[in-house]
Amino acid sequence: MNNPIVSYYTDDYVEADRLFADQAGQLELVRTQEMLAAILPEPSARIADVGGGTGIYARWLMELGYEVELLDLTPAHVEAARVASPQLSAQVGDARDLPWGDASFDATLVMGPLYHLLDRSERLRALVEAARVTRPSGVVAVTAISLHASLLDLAVHNLLQEENIPRVREMMETGVNDGRFGFTESYMHTADAFEAELMDSGLLDVTVKGIEGPVWPVTRFRPPEGDLTPFVAAARVAESDRHVIAASCHFLGAGRAA
Repeated sequence: MNNPIVSYYTDDYVEADRLFADQAGQLELVRTQEMLAAILPEPSARIADVGGGTGIYARWLMELGYEVELLDLTPAHVEAARVASPQLSAQVGDARDLPWGDASFDATLVMGPLYHLLDRSERLRALVEAARVTRPSGVVAVTAISLHASLLDLAVHNLLQEENIPRVREMMETGVNDGRFGFTESYMHTADAFEAELMDSGLLDVTVKGIEGPVWPVTRFRPPEGDLTPFVAAARVAESDRHVIAASCHFLGAGRAA
């Protein structure tokens, strides 16, 4: 498949390691799991994991007793998910054109695809598809990268030298990361813009919360085995505060299918 996103995740980046390699990833994992646990239906429900990568969340959900089907754009991710969990139903596919019938699942996760859809119309298409395959009133949970957190991450990685500032300003104005700062081409949201897209896709009872909280950049300087407790606590306290959730690295948006 001649797709730059597929090429990036196949040749340049090891997605399977991302949530375990450092405390930033571990904080994202712990917080995402506890936030999903608070909104998903009871175990044994059917869940679609759209953009599920190598199956990290799918395996966790299966261990809890959920029936999960995974879909991802990158064949290497799907193969890795199958190898790690032979009982997992996993297939290659596009979030904008899901292979399942209407109301096939009790809940649908879209945790990654929106990062790589630069046009708003394409992001809405993916959200509408997620709602379509979810039963009426079922949960649709979606992640987005925070526009403002990217600035914090660039500072942590010492990428705010004078020659980069014009590029960074452009990125902050457009929301588009062109891939020159260590990640593939991607789109980053403000909380308001993310909420608007979720609502415009037809989802009901929409909420947007910060996942990692405002002090997550500090984790970049701590060993992987360090205690996450204070960072998890701060993220919990601040998760709904619109004054600070923009400092989270990721947002978790949720709504219900009409």
